[in-house]
Amino acid sequence: MTSLKVLVALQRLADARNRFIAIDIGAHGNQSDGGIFRHSSLYQLLSSNNFNMPYARTLSLSDLELTFVILGDEAYPLFSYLMRPYPRRQLTESRRLFNYRLSRGKRVVESAFGIPAGKRRSYPFTRRVKSHLPSAGIIR
Repeated sequence: MTSLKVLVALQRLADARNRFIAIDIGAHGNQSDGGIFRHSSLYQLLSSNNFNMPYARTLSLSDLELTFVILGDEAYPLFSYLMRPYPRRQLTESRRLFNYRLSRGKRVVESAFGIPAGKRRSYPFTRRVKSHLPSAGIIR
């Protein structure tokens, strides 16, 4: 019997309260995060303005209005709704500080999923799975 190891990518989106608001399962694990995102149902919803993103809100005791954004790593594309860090080469001090603060925000998703920040883990399956895995829908 031949053993076949298949990597399945899981992308998740969590809010500031550690609640998952979207999960996409089924892309091949050997693709980049940005490539997986571009082929996900979440990307399709965001690109067509059909994802139920909260409206911008004004900070209390301020006139400053902030929009809600998704935080990604360097592999993700830059969009008006998606923030990513500056490339690591030739960082100024202000860009380094921005990257640090962005990475602290991304830890929310990591803690929601129970994965220490900066670590990828593989979870071996002990059961046979079908070769075609459909993408998950949006969790409401």
